[in-house]
Amino acid sequence: MVTTERWTALLGELVESRMALAQAAPAIYPMTFPGARPTADAIRAAEGRLGFALDAQHAALLGRADGWVGAFGMGDLLSTADLGAGPRWSLANDALDDLYLAAPAGTYPPRDQVYPVHTSTRDVFVVWAAGPPTDGGHPVLWIGNGLVDQWANVSEFCRGIVRLNEVAIESLGSMSAASEVRGDRLVGRSPTERWRSLRAFLSAGSTR
Repeated sequence: MVTTERWTALLGELVESRMALAQAAPAIYPMTFPGARPTADAIRAAEGRLGFALDAQHAALLGRADGWVGAFGMGDLLSTADLGAGPRWSLANDALDDLYLAAPAGTYPPRDQVYPVHTSTRDVFVVWAAGPPTDGGHPVLWIGNGLVDQWANVSEFCRGIVRLNEVAIESLGSMSAASEVRGDRLVGRSPTERWRSLRAFLSAGSTR
């Protein structure tokens, strides 16, 4: 299980990496901050609207950051107020339904086994509530044009985002970075395109 102390440290790492990203490219990644801690009633109300208990690690993250507009430099981490109701919830589910319809059967887990936790322009991050548990949490999937990426649980997802931010900062600050990942070329790209460009840059860097 992820301890309370580790969650506090992990949220600090997310905020710190997000601040560094905003400093590196404020026009692309203007700084935003996570929401304040929710009340226990807010979490219970969200679960009541959903009709099921939140993934334990997702609930732990929300208990320290109740939503985050512009989180991780891309899209919004849904708050307790968003879950099960409201425009962000509708946007996330409509996008997710379209992505499922466009994908070959079997590409993703059954639709009724996932729920959105974060949404961006065209991509949706979901918890696979029926997926194999790790450290008390279930897998997080990045669904875009196919399965873009996945993590064992919410805490691993957060660690992955910290690493992505580090790669983004490295690419933005490198004069020798490939042109497709230069800061001015990231403007207007979808999160999926940015992710793939940055991962390609990271892979290229490992061979230099």
